[in-house]
Amino acid sequence: VEGSSGVEGSSGDREGRHHWSVTACIPSRPALHSASAMRILVVGAGATGGYYGGRLHGAGRDVTFLVRARRAAQIEAEGLRILSPEGDATLHPRLISAEELKAARETFDLIVLTVKAYSLEDALHDIDPVIGPRTLLLPVLNGLKHLEYLAERYGTDRVLAGTVRILADLTPEGMIELLAPLTELTIGFLPGSSDLPGGSDARHASEAELREVLNVPGIRLSVSGNILTAMWRKWWLLASLNVVCILSGGTIGEAVSADGGERFTHAVMDECVSVAAANGYPPDAETLTEMRGRFSDRDSRLSSSMFRDLSRDLPVESDHILGDLLARAGDLPVPLMRAAYVRLKVYEAGRNSSEG
Repeated sequence: VEGSSGVEGSSGDREGRHHWSVTACIPSRPALHSASAMRILVVGAGATGGYYGGRLHGAGRDVTFLVRARRAAQIEAEGLRILSPEGDATLHPRLISAEELKAARETFDLIVLTVKAYSLEDALHDIDPVIGPRTLLLPVLNGLKHLEYLAERYGTDRVLAGTVRILADLTPEGMIELLAPLTELTIGFLPGSSDLPGGSDARHASEAELREVLNVPGIRLSVSGNILTAMWRKWWLLASLNVVCILSGGTIGEAVSADGGERFTHAVMDECVSVAAANGYPPDAETLTEMRGRFSDRDSRLSSSMFRDLSRDLPVESDHILGDLLARAGDLPVPLMRAAYVRLKVYEAGRNSSEG
């Protein structure tokens, strides 16, 4: 699992370039509870959901995990285990199934969506029974397509935007292994939400409450006024990493070490950056310099989670990460991105054929 930091660039009025649909069924921004009283549902207990939800649970927050039967049995038997350079933890949080949610009589105040994009629709079907009039949704998926969909379905004032920066993996034994002390979570309200009933005062109150709830040991929290800037930064970084790994078949270090490899990794980054810039989110010079350094590191063992999923014959987020970015590229020359996308679609077709 990998993400981007909460470092913000200057965005001006670029947030307005996205048009968010707002449903009329919600009268005002939800009012949240105190940290101890807020009921939180974390959808998924993989590397991302398990880590962030686990840290919230460990800090005394009222957290319930929505998990499938196999993962539930694993956690019930051995606990939710986090292996971290900053200290290991074994937790025993409350678990719930989709069937149990259907019979639930109470709603949740905050629902954190940590599933992969291809599982989002099923997850929303599962959580619909426990979404109340004051529930906030916090998705931490990659890309942006999911935000537009969630805003149309639930209303802009109900949906937060979130991005994480974490290097972690779920081991075959079900342990969440943190590969580096990097555990950032950046959240923010969508553009235009402060213009809804309740206005900026309600927004500031909700931001303060969210800070209180989510600011716990093990999570480096940022609340951003320009959340789309952070999300676009994550998107082009993640797309660059994926394209390099998928086309080279190796880590960043292995790709750079090949003849012509550094020119290749920089060309990939230039393509992804050009799409972000064309959509109004050019990265700042400091970020570009830092990332060019990382994409020149011959000793780097960094690879993308999608590349690792591809290597394990698992589903991949081809459309959400690369397909949607290509759709926003227009007529820009991005041949390396397109080649990686074709590789992923061929892989998906092969998986679908073998499963059929």
